[in-house]
Amino acid sequence: MKKVFLLVFLLSCLAAHAQRKVKVLDFETELPVTDVSVIIDSVTVRRTNYQGIVELPVPFDSVTFSHLQYYKEKLSQAEVADTMYLMPQHNVLPELVVTGISPDLLRALRRGAEQNRNMPRYSVAFPILTFDFANMLDVRGRRDRKHLKRAREKMREFDNTLK
Repeated sequence: MKKVFLLVFLLSCLAAHAQRKVKVLDFETELPVTDVSVIIDSVTVRRTNYQGIVELPVPFDSVTFSHLQYYKEKLSQAEVADTMYLMPQHNVLPELVVTGISPDLLRALRRGAEQNRNMPRYSVAFPILTFDFANMLDVRGRRDRKHLKRAREKMREFDNTLK
């Protein structure tokens, strides 16, 4: 009985040493990195779990840790520690300048506003009085005329700011 127990104990110890747990963390935040591709000896592919842990078989030559947002890391068995840190790969875009309106467009708008101001306005010398009973009952038409009047006032204010 003692021999069987000793044999089972030795086998479990060997099995425990056959796998090595490695935790993969972000270098800056020290948070676990999930879904890191772990390539062992250029063949076996594994991924880290939600805690950033992956199990590696003990006899291996090299291991590569890769993730889209981090720099790739290739290490030998002697260099692999229990905790691995991956350096983030920041994508920096070149400087972008956004302007509200181009100077050429601003000049064209001012020129158009000046031409509209110089155009003759036609008005009736003697306005004709009209009465439309149906127009008085049209609620939607009154609302639309109010909106049109406000829009024209806003356009006049905008034209005055361009001067």
